[in-house]
This record gives sequence, C-alpha cells and structure tokens, in this order.
Amino acid sequence: MQDYRWVVKEPGNMDSIIKENINIKPPAPHEIQVRNHAVGVNYIDTYVISGEYNIDPYPLTPGVEGAGVITQIGDEIKDFEVGDRVGYGGPPLGAYSSIRNMWPGYLVNIPDSLPFEDAAAIMIGGLTAQMMVKKVYPVKKGTKVLVHAAAGSSGDSLVRWCKSLGATVFGTVGSSEKIIIAKNAGCDHVINYKEQNFADKILEINSGVGIDVVYDGIGKDTYEDSFKALKPTGMFVTFGQTSGPLPPIDLSIVPVTFSNFIARPSVFAFNADRETFLQSMDDVFQMIDANNINPKPGSVYNLNEAPRALKDLMNRKTTGSVIFNL
Repeated sequence: MQDYRWVVKEPGNMDSIIKENINIKPPAPHEIQVRNHAVGVNYIDTYVISGEYNIDPYPLTPGVEGAGVITQIGDEIKDFEVGDRVGYGGPPLGAYSSIRNMWPGYLVNIPDSLPFEDAAAIMIGGLTAQMMVKKVYPVKKGTKVLVHAAAGSSGDSLVRWCKSLGATVFGTVGSSEKIIIAKNAGCDHVINYKEQNFADKILEINSGVGIDVVYDGIGKDTYEDSFKALKPTGMFVTFGQTSGPLPPIDLSIVPVTFSNFIARPSVFAFNADRETFLQSMDDVFQMIDANNINPKPGSVYNLNEAPRALKDLMNRKTTGSVIFNL
C-alpha cells in the first residue's frame, strides 16, 4: 500500500490541497511514528489551508488530531512502545497523512475499548469541553449556559459535559435539522439563531434574567447578541470563528453596570505541559466511560476525500465531529 499525505503548497481554497505519495523515513530520536487509522477534521484546518492562520511555513500538511498505532519509536522515547494504540490532539501539524513521524507531547495511549474513529473525533472536542467547563468558567449545578453551534463537534461535548454537571443549557443551531441533534445532546432549549434572535428568546424563557456564560464557537454572527444574553458579571467565551473573525469589540455594547468578562482561551495554552495534558485527557476518557459525552463521529469521510470534506464543513453540511477514516 502506497502511503500518502495532503499538502498545501501555498494558501488557497479547499481544492488547492494536493495529494502526494510518500516514503516515510524512520523517526528522529525524539519522535514517534504513527500509522493513522482515523484523522480528525477541525474548522481550524480550513484557516491553515486558506492562510488565515499562518502557523507553519508552507508547504505544510494540515491537521492536528488523529488516532492510530505506533510503528516505530526514536531512541530517546521512553513512555511508548511499538504497537501502542494512541490518539493525539495538538501540534505539530501533519495529521492529514496515512503515516507520520511526530513529537509525542500531545500523544496519549487510548483505552482498548475506544475505537480509533471515536478517539480521532473526541481529542480536540473533548479537550475543549474540559477546558471550558473546568478551567475557563467552572460549571456547576444550576449554572445557566449558552452553547453556540450546539450540534457541532465541540458544541456537542460542551452540552453533554454541562448537563452532567447539572447546568441548564441553551443551545443555538443554524438549521432546523440540527435542532434534533442538539436536543439529543441534552440541550434544555434550542434556538435556530438564523430564524429568531437568540438573546431575546433566552431572556423570554429566563424571565428577563441573563445567563452565566456563553461559549461561542461561531464568531462574527453571534458575538454581539451574546452580550445581551448575559447577566451582570457573566462571561463571554470565544473559541472559534466559523462565521468569520470577530471584528474589534466595541466595549460600549457591554453596559458598564454589567461588569461582564471576556475570554479567548486556547486549548493548547491550557494544556501546554504534558502532565496537564494527560490529566485533561484522563478527564475526557472518564467522561466517555461514564457515557457523559459521546465520542461517536457525526460525519465520516475517507482521507482520499479531503477537499470534499473540508468544503462540506465550511458550507455547514456536516454534523457533529468530522473525521477521515483510512
């Protein structure tokens, strides 16, 4: 079987990525070689391809999330063995490949009970949800939460994690078809933000009182009304920009008497050291084991279909986590 990867020679649209055959070299002393069985697809991948996020010099191979089996280890590697089932969710780029050599800082052994497809689907989404509800704004029983894009990958995990902690969860979606998905995830109230003003609806449902925290993975289309939905001292958390980048925020839209907080967290910053990353992943695996979050991918493509999958993701044709299988 010929190994291959997808390469971005220079920034462009989703059809600009090129499939190329590879003959992989042995890993460097500090690296591990992983044969991917599944690869996670994230919206940030589209930014890397388009050049909106110029993280690494071009040419590059996109992707930061996947799962597979270790085929070789470098001489300096002590914590892993050939044959280990592993997942990864973090830099370096390079996941859009059948096999890769990588630094193991964001690599973790996955439970035998967790299929590769599920592991690839939950690494970033699970880490994001864990960061949001335990570190950025600690959620507890009675917390009122708004999760934008509640039928998406991170949204689904956020909704389920918040519900397991006893929160009341409002969710927004962009189509009537996704209302059912968000309700199945556990949302107490689901609002199609393209058909009605979600802030007005939340205040109506909540007897005129704002909510504690907004988790916003949409960006441009939702941020301004998100502040209207918050209570005094509530927090607006932005972690994605699927509708476009946030414009410069005019703080005059926030009433001075409300004293709201704004956070823009990075899952990689919150898991910058290996010990913290492993603790976070242990939380995620425990939540999966307790059936509190659902690792199953919502949309599955073959890695050969990378351009189509990315265009479907951008055009909101996917639901839940999106993965490539191999």
